[in-house]
Parts: sequence; structure tokens; C-alpha cells
Amino acid sequence: MIKIWAEEREGNNESIILEAEAIRASLIMAYTSGHNKVKIKFLNKELMKKLKSRVVEDVKLGALVEDVLHLSSLLSFYLFSWSCRD
Repeated sequence: MIKIWAEEREGNNESIILEAEAIRASLIMAYTSGHNKVKIKFLNKELMKKLKSRVVEDVKLGALVEDVLHLSSLLSFYLFSWSCRD
């Protein structure tokens, strides 16, 4: 199991960008570690919608979404699910 989270830093701290970066990092880690099955839980419902529709207006977010989709295609199984915040 790989756990990764979004962390605020200097620059853009939009939650959707931070979560997309964390998801990309986890997929890279999973792929390079030889994992071929991944389950990712989202907290940001809007990010999940953008991944599903593949329609993103923001350039940085668009690049992150493209990376996440490409990386997930390298795995034999992946599951994206939305997790409601308590």
C-alpha cells in the first residue's frame, strides 16, 4: 500500500492542483515499484469529474490530468473512487 497526500507549499495551493499532483506522484511511485494494480481515493470530486470527462480549462491542471490518465493506462488495473470527507 502506498499512501500519499497533498501538502501546501509556495505557489499554487489550489486543492484540485495539489491533489492532482499527489495522485500523479502516487501513480509514478506505484509504476516504478512494480505495482500493476492501484486504487485511488479522491477527496476532490471536481478532479474526478475532470478525469472522467477529460475536459480541463486550466493549462497546469490539464497537464496533470493528462499525466494521471497516461500513467494509469500503464497499469493492468486501476480504480478511481471519490471519498466523501467526514
